[in-house]
Amino acid sequence: MGIKPSPSPGLSWSAMRKILEQENICASLKGRLQYFATRYRGAHDQTGRVAIHLDGKEILKSDSFDWSVKQHDNKRIGKRRLQKLVPEVEAQPEWLQSFYRLRMEAGGIAM
Repeated sequence: MGIKPSPSPGLSWSAMRKILEQENICASLKGRLQYFATRYRGAHDQTGRVAIHLDGKEILKSDSFDWSVKQHDNKRIGKRRLQKLVPEVEAQPEWLQSFYRLRMEAGGIAM
């Protein structure tokens, strides 16, 4: 089993959300993370809101969403690659460190 391809830009949000929440995620986090995206079409600039919830608690949010953001090649990091990143985590921004810590905890990787 390998990393599944990134969602296609032509997919609906619900299809992309299903891939993110159920397929491109480690088994120990399935059912714990939810992704949300809302677009306010009536707004002059069609701004929107995105959020990520962990166990029902909002852990990341943004008040505007740009659908033209570059798509990343691959949504999951495996345990071996994650173990190699342990020394570099502290040098990352705090918001990113929280995601690394969450993934390491879920994978049973000590920091």
